[in-house]
Amino acid sequence: MAISPESYCGDEGLKDLLEKAGAKISVSQIYGLFYGCLASPHPVEPSQYYPLIFGEENGSHDSIEDTTTLIINLLALWDLIKKWDPENEAIALPTVYYSGTYEGTAKRLRDNYSLIEYFIKGLDLGHVAESDFSKGGFEALKSLSETGAFIHDLAEVMENEKNRNNEQLGKALGSVSHLEELAGDCIATMNLSLKNAREREKMHLTMLHDADTVVPGNSVCLCGSGKKYKKCCGIVH
Repeated sequence: MAISPESYCGDEGLKDLLEKAGAKISVSQIYGLFYGCLASPHPVEPSQYYPLIFGEENGSHDSIEDTTTLIINLLALWDLIKKWDPENEAIALPTVYYSGTYEGTAKRLRDNYSLIEYFIKGLDLGHVAESDFSKGGFEALKSLSETGAFIHDLAEVMENEKNRNNEQLGKALGSVSHLEELAGDCIATMNLSLKNAREREKMHLTMLHDADTVVPGNSVCLCGSGKKYKKCCGIVH
C-alpha cells in the first residue's frame, strides 16, 4: 500500500510539523500507533491518542496555524491507513531515507522497533484482549513482540560494533528487509484476526444507539460476551 501525497503532506512534512508542535513522537511511531488503533475492536478517538503524541506537556502550541495543520494531516494519514487492505496489500512504512552505513542501519532498526512498540500501544488504547483474536492472531502478537526484541538488540549491536566491515554490514542490511517483512506480516495477521471482533463491536454500538432495535432476550449478546442478551447488554438497553 502506498500513502498518497494528494491528501497528506507526506512523511517528511509530518516530521517537520511534529517538531514545530513540540510533539514527543516520531513518524514511525505515528504509523505504528494508527495501525494498532485501527486494528482494535473498540473505536479509538483522537482524544485518546493525542497525549501519546504530545506528551503530558501537550506540546508547544506557539502557532495555532501549525497545530491545526498538524492535526489535519494526522487525520489525513489516519484515513489513508484506514483504507489498508491487509489481505491484498503489503503494509506501508514511512518514507525515510537511510544511509547504507552502520549508523543508517541502526536508525532504520530503531524506527522499525518504534513502529512495533507503538502498534502495541495502539492495541492497548483499543482495549484488545486475547479473546478478541481469532485463530493465529495472538500467536502473531507474540511473534511480533519477539521480532521487536530482536530488532532492538540488533540495533544496539550495529551502534556499538567496533570491528566494522562491509561483509557484516551487508548481512545486517539484508536482515533489516526480512525483519520489516516479518513484522508487516504479523501486523496484517493480527488486523485480519481482529476483524470479527471489530464487526461485533460495530453491531453492538449500532444496537445500543438505535432505539428501534429489538433483540430477543434469549439470543446471544452481540457484544461477544457469550451471555444471553437479557443477562448482558439487555440489562441497560
